[in-house]
Amino acid sequence: MILLNRIRNNVPAELKQLNQWVIHKNKVPYNAKNSQPAKSNDESTWSDFNMALKAARSPQFDGVGFMFKPPYVGIDIDKSLDLTIPSKLQSYTEYSPSGKGIHIICKGNIPRALKKSGLEIYNGFRYFTMTGHRITQFPKSIINCTDRLKEFFEVKEKAHKAQNWLSQALNELQEGNIHNTTLAILGKLHRARCSRNDMEALVWPYLEKIGGDRDAFEARLDSIFKYTNGPIESPLFSLAQNVSTFLDQEETVEWICEGLVPRRSLGFVAGLPETMKTWFLMDLALECARGGGDWLGRFSVSNARVLFIDQERFKGETQRRFKALIAAKGLTAQDLGNQLFIQCGTTTRINLQHSFDAFRKQLAEIRPDIVLVDSFATFHTAEENNRKDVQIVLERIKELRNEFGCTFIMIHHENKNAFRTAENEDEEPSIAQMAGNVAIPAAAEFVFTVRRKDINSSFIYHTKSTTGPKEAPFYISVRDLDEKKTKIKVEAE
Repeated sequence: MILLNRIRNNVPAELKQLNQWVIHKNKVPYNAKNSQPAKSNDESTWSDFNMALKAARSPQFDGVGFMFKPPYVGIDIDKSLDLTIPSKLQSYTEYSPSGKGIHIICKGNIPRALKKSGLEIYNGFRYFTMTGHRITQFPKSIINCTDRLKEFFEVKEKAHKAQNWLSQALNELQEGNIHNTTLAILGKLHRARCSRNDMEALVWPYLEKIGGDRDAFEARLDSIFKYTNGPIESPLFSLAQNVSTFLDQEETVEWICEGLVPRRSLGFVAGLPETMKTWFLMDLALECARGGGDWLGRFSVSNARVLFIDQERFKGETQRRFKALIAAKGLTAQDLGNQLFIQCGTTTRINLQHSFDAFRKQLAEIRPDIVLVDSFATFHTAEENNRKDVQIVLERIKELRNEFGCTFIMIHHENKNAFRTAENEDEEPSIAQMAGNVAIPAAAEFVFTVRRKDINSSFIYHTKSTTGPKEAPFYISVRDLDEKKTKIKVEAE
C-alpha cells in the first residue's frame, strides 16, 4: 500500500488522465480489467489509472505500469544513478524498481527506438513498472523534449544532412561512370556513420532509375561494410592507441548468462541429430522470459525478451514440448506474459530480400533481447559450402544483431566426420566439425557442441568463446516427471 500511495501522490496528473495503465507481476504486464496478460500493441488490454490502482491492491500483483504510445517517450537508464541525462531532459524522473536505475517520462518525436548499453529510449511496444519514487530535483510534470532528444539520434541526423549533396551527386550520375561515383557516394555516407539500411533507402532508388545493377550495388555495400563489426551507432573504425592507453580503457562484456551467452552476439549450438540441442535452448528461452531464472537449474540468466523460431518440426510438437517444460517449472503461459514469442508454421529465408524485410519488421515490433533459431540450415537458401553465399547470410544476421542489439543463437548440424568423434568419448569435439563452410564457426562469438551420452542425457562442450574462458564440459538430462509426459525437466548434472 505504501508503494501505491506513493504512485498516487507523485505520478504527474497528465499521466493519470490517460488510459495507458496496466498491473504487473514479476515485471510481466496484466490487464487490470480481467487479470489476463496485457499487450503493448493492444490498447484494449490497458485501463485507466484508478482501475489499475484498485486492481494492484490484490496480493496477486506487484504494482502498476504505464504503457507507451506517441507522443509519450520513456527513457530507461539501467544500473546507473548518473543524473546527466535527467538533467538534460528536465522532465518527470523516478527511480526504477530495483533502485539502481532511473526512469524518465517525457513527450517528443523520435525517429526510432534506441537501445544500447545502459540506455533505452522508446515511444511504443514497451512499458514502465512505476514506483512513484520521484527524484525531486526534477519537475513533477511531463515536458516536451523533442529538441533535447535529438542528440541521442545524432547518427541519423548526420545522414539526413547528407541528402542535399547526395541528391545533387546522384542526379549527376552518368551511366558510364556508375561504379566509381556510387563508391564515392557510399564512402561519404559511411564516413557520416550512416547505416547500411539508410544507404540502401537513399541511394538505390536513384540507381534503379538509370538501370543500375542490384547485385553490383549489394557487392559495393559489402565492400564498404566488410570490416564493420559492432553497433552501427558506433564509429566504424577506431584509431590505433599506444599500449598504455589501450590497456587503461577496459571494455566489459554484458551477459545474458555470465561466461556463456554475451549480449549482442552471435552463437551456435552444434551437434548431430537427436542430441537434445532444441531442449537445451528451450530451457534458456523459458528461464530468460520468466524474469531471470536458472538455466538448466545451474546457470543464472538475466531477464530477457525472447523470440523462439522453430522451422524444423511440426507446430504441435513444439507446443507439446513448451507445455511440458512450463508445467515442470510450476509456471503457466500467463506467467511468461509478453516476454516469450514463438514462431512456427512460417519460414524465414534471411538471404531473400522480401523475407529479410518481413523479419526485420517483426524484430522492430517485438524488440527481443535474444533470438533462438532452430535451425540455421532452414533460415536461408544459400549453399553452405560456398563461402561467398554463406558470408552474405551471416552478414545479414549480424546487421540485424547490430541494429536491434539482440543476441542470435542458431542450432546447426555437424558434418559426417563428427560421427567418428562422437564414438570416442575422450576426444573433445571441434568447431571445425560444424557443417558447411568455415565461415560459419568463424563468425560466431561462442559455440556449444552437444554429444549424446545416453537415451536421456547429452554432454555439452563449450567449444568456442571470444569473450572469456570456456566453461568446462557438463551434461544435461531431459527427464519425464510423469507417465503421460506432460511435465519434462531439463537440467545440468
